Amino acid sequence: MPCSPNKINEFVEVLSHRVKEIIRAMGFGGLLKLKAKELNRKATVWLMDIFNPNKMKLQIGGGKEITVDEFAVSCVFGLPNAGVDPPLLTDTVRNEGAEIWKELSKKLYGVEKAITVTSLKEMIRKKEINDDLALRCFFMVAFSNLLYTNTDSIIWISDVVWTEDIGQISKINWCKAMIDDMRTCGRLFKMDKSKRLAKPVDHISICGCPLFLVVSFFCLFFLSYIIILSVYTNFCTYFIFLIIIIIVNSIYFFSFFMLIA
Repeated sequence: MPCSPNKINEFVEVLSHRVKEIIRAMGFGGLLKLKAKELNRKATVWLMDIFNPNKMKLQIGGGKEITVDEFAVSCVFGLPNAGVDPPLLTDTVRNEGAEIWKELSKKLYGVEKAITVTSLKEMIRKKEINDDLALRCFFMVAFSNLLYTNTDSIIWISDVVWTEDIGQISKINWCKAMIDDMRTCGRLFKMDKSKRLAKPVDHISICGCPLFLVVSFFCLFFLSYIIILSVYTNFCTYFIFLIIIIIVNSIYFFSFFMLIA
């Protein structure tokens, strides 16, 4: 699965202290401390199935919905929720970006070839590239393997174009960009439903940021328990209401965990 928080964690480990401090100062420190390591494909497919890209909600059933918006993205990943839109990838921009991608590839490898996360991580670990380029590599990896994933595991033209000017990155509203990307990916996922039914789960393509959906799903239930605990201070009353909530939500938990088992 292209969305791989573990790849981000491993990449962060090889970054110098200076690069990490710059990332924090730019407002992206939340990406340096991801706790998740990998996503279960069955659970992810289920969440994409209940994701409504037109309403931008996770529709769990029984009237329960989770809003998927910029504020939620900012809360989950700690990204700045302000700024301008990222550059539109028009045909002209893509053509120019292809040349930028080729130049970067030759700069990294000496020849033109696919830019991969593994090779970038190894070059940084061996200190074959300086901190400025390592900073750019971090954002390319974060975009391609976490926030705006596609069906490939390589660095795309969009990742290269968006990171060409490091000074502009903190001025762009990446929360909005991610929501727009999730909407597009959700619609593509729905369009492919007939084909998906004939495929094994391991072969179903998922783009966007499914990690965000997973975190949002669990936060809904944990938050409901916290609210009940804070409102009902009497233990017996709290215990009764907790049992009620567990019974009401058990069907959703059971369905989810059956998928990831």
